[in-house]
Amino acid sequence: MIDSGKSSLLLSFLRLLDCNSGTVKVDGANLSTIPRSTIRERCFVAVPQEPLLLSEATLRFNLDPSETLANHTILDVLDKVHMKRHFSSAIQHHLSSAGSPSHDPPPPSHDPMLDRELGSFPPLSGGQAQLVALGRALLHVYALDASSRARPVVLLDEATAALDHATEALIVNIIHEELTCKGYTVVIVAHRLSLVVSNMRDGVDVVVWMANGRIQKIGGVSEIMGPESESESENENRG
Repeated sequence: MIDSGKSSLLLSFLRLLDCNSGTVKVDGANLSTIPRSTIRERCFVAVPQEPLLLSEATLRFNLDPSETLANHTILDVLDKVHMKRHFSSAIQHHLSSAGSPSHDPPPPSHDPMLDRELGSFPPLSGGQAQLVALGRALLHVYALDASSRARPVVLLDEATAALDHATEALIVNIIHEELTCKGYTVVIVAHRLSLVVSNMRDGVDVVVWMANGRIQKIGGVSEIMGPESESESENENRG
């Protein structure tokens, strides 16, 4: 389903593309009447295929750009996305090889891991970078949920397309456990279907099948995702 219009649809949600016709509504609100900044900051949380991480910024800033969340909240999410050990092991090695600090003690909110530049840690693989980006999205979702009665919609645009099978399965499971099972609306754009649908629930989740910029089918998992659909997806991916 490459070039079928899935990513363009998500861009229209964020109003990065304007609709030529029709409207996009969330909870009954027409998005064309809402400021773009509000849509991107409060209505949606997006995870793109290529994660944007700043090597010269701290790990804290990469996870919580507002730098308002408590240390334990960020560390808990790092644990949920299976990245806490990667960063903590590097810190332990650094502390064991460093001598006694000669400078003034850091402020109470300081964390030696979170307040260290991301680029000073061992390099991240593509899968690890995407897990960090997913952690940032989870923190954004939790922060918005705590400050507003309206829950944001989470958008994942081919977020696992370039990952190995094991990392893709891990990310899909995290999304299921931390978002869909907790009542959040998640829109996943994907052309590799088997893992995405493995956690989908009949009667709850919906599959929207697109081709050539048009919606072809809408229905439940068992209704849409049969052997013919898998074969059709493979043929379109090869094309």
